[in-house]
Amino acid sequence: MGRHTLNILIVEEDAANFVLLNSYINKFFQNPVIVYSQFLTKAVEINSSVAFDVLIISLKFEQTSEKELFNKLLKKANHPAVIILTDHPNETLATEAILAGAQDVIAKENLNSSILYKSITHAVARRIKNLEVATAGQQYKNLFNRNPLPVLVYEVDNKKLLLTNEAAEHFYGYTWVEFAAMTIFDLQQKTEAASNKSFAGKWQHVNKRGEVTAVEVFTSLFQFNNKTCRVAVIVDLTKQNEQQQPIITDEVQQQLLLLQSAINNSADGIIITKNSSTDFYNSEIVYSNAAFNHLTGYAAQEIVGQKPALLHKKYPVKEASAVNHFQPETFETRLINYKNNKSDYWVDYSISPVEDGQGNITHFVAVYRDVSARKSREAENENFVRELQESNNELKQFSYVISHNLRAPLANLTGLLSLLDTEAIKDEDTLELIEAVKSSTNKLNITVNDIIDILMIKSEDDKIAQPLVIAEVWGKAKASLAYLIETANAQIEEDFAEAPVILFKESYLESILLNFLSNALKYRSDERRLVINIKTYQEQGHAVLIFEDNGIGIDLNRYGQQLFGLYKRFSNKAEGKGLGLYIVQAQITALGGKIEVKSELNKGTRFTVYFKNK
Repeated sequence: MGRHTLNILIVEEDAANFVLLNSYINKFFQNPVIVYSQFLTKAVEINSSVAFDVLIISLKFEQTSEKELFNKLLKKANHPAVIILTDHPNETLATEAILAGAQDVIAKENLNSSILYKSITHAVARRIKNLEVATAGQQYKNLFNRNPLPVLVYEVDNKKLLLTNEAAEHFYGYTWVEFAAMTIFDLQQKTEAASNKSFAGKWQHVNKRGEVTAVEVFTSLFQFNNKTCRVAVIVDLTKQNEQQQPIITDEVQQQLLLLQSAINNSADGIIITKNSSTDFYNSEIVYSNAAFNHLTGYAAQEIVGQKPALLHKKYPVKEASAVNHFQPETFETRLINYKNNKSDYWVDYSISPVEDGQGNITHFVAVYRDVSARKSREAENENFVRELQESNNELKQFSYVISHNLRAPLANLTGLLSLLDTEAIKDEDTLELIEAVKSSTNKLNITVNDIIDILMIKSEDDKIAQPLVIAEVWGKAKASLAYLIETANAQIEEDFAEAPVILFKESYLESILLNFLSNALKYRSDERRLVINIKTYQEQGHAVLIFEDNGIGIDLNRYGQQLFGLYKRFSNKAEGKGLGLYIVQAQITALGGKIEVKSELNKGTRFTVYFKNK
């Protein structure tokens, strides 16, 4: 039921009950179309122009006129699922309602949203199953009628003939009416029929004119209208040499039946068309499966004999040209199709030509898949991405304006403060106020510079990667912090043999390594000598950098979600702004990389950075 909007007609004299039913339905079904009629006479008129999936009707079945109107409503409806609501439930009424075409009968006193939901769901499911059974005979007849060999369907228990194709009628000379009164043994010679327990094998068959023909019969079990049946294919042995008629083995027949079953039960819509000058668009539809009929709203008898052009009333010129000038190879496209009720939907379909032994295209097989929901989601995602990009650009522009507009006044304020001769000022409160202004101005200046640095990292124009020798960049980072390394008596172990070159932006890589190294030095443990391990290697198209120390570690259970946040600090052991790891992640992701961290308190921290090789 999630494939299309559910159309529901409610017939209920009590308007209060309708309001309750309406709330129940909207609770479980998304955007149902609900039409209300207070009286059955009006409902018949409404249904004459609207196809409903479900009819929910309050009935008593006490008056003949009510029954007649109900039957009239069902005849005008497009095989709806019917649910009867009653004030006085009893077995007789329920039986009468079911026989009249209802799928369920519910006592109003027991009605709630859950019961109604289950009833609608099961009723629609039973309705669809009944429709499949009702159209199955026509669908199989379409297939059988186009088989050049005589094909019969007979019931296993009583051997009565249930279905025959045109080739069988021509071969035996009987009409379908005459076949319907016969059993399979009526086709055999009397001497053979008396001793034969199986219709399969080589036999002498007798036609209506009394002529005897040697045949071989191949049969397979088959379910038809809930009956156990056999499909029998008849091969005329007297024509084998003359016409080179193929003999169908049990294995081939079983494969054909399996293929037929797969097509009939496929979730995708499938049609087979008869070719006319290699033009699928104007070829003749000779078969449609149940999924196609459900998708398009056309019954099998309505679509057979039509052209696929019936479904493709308008679409882009390029795609129309591709279909109309179809080449002898599988073709795939996405188009807008139109259902029987004129509503449109998006469909992905592929068309495959079927060739004969001389390479001539005799038929086309087209597989249709409804992608309307996917198309809608794609459009929503595109709009969302576009809006997000616009918002991001606006926010970025706003940040640029604010940061640059603040920079000049801050520079002026800093300059003015530096010109103040504090030695000439004797008032202690004034001096204290001036120092406070200097401190605040300095902090604001640092924050503005940080924002500008971050914006520069995220700028598209600043993301040019180049091959870098990791040992050289690491050497620069160590040189910058040489004094602190020596003071900390740090032990550094390096291994760049497996990935000596990294594709990245040099200033970013140096900044990342400086952040890792300075954090390791600042947050080293007082209980052991600082040991730093740095190495690189290749893994699945990435150069991987490992930076590991044995410092005080980070409580990831507590701070894991905030680790790369802006101005986040996780220890008071050393001073800092809480900006380093945020910038590190921004620099790594700006060029398509990824960073991971593992840490344990009092044991150390391990950063893993993945750099793209291309």
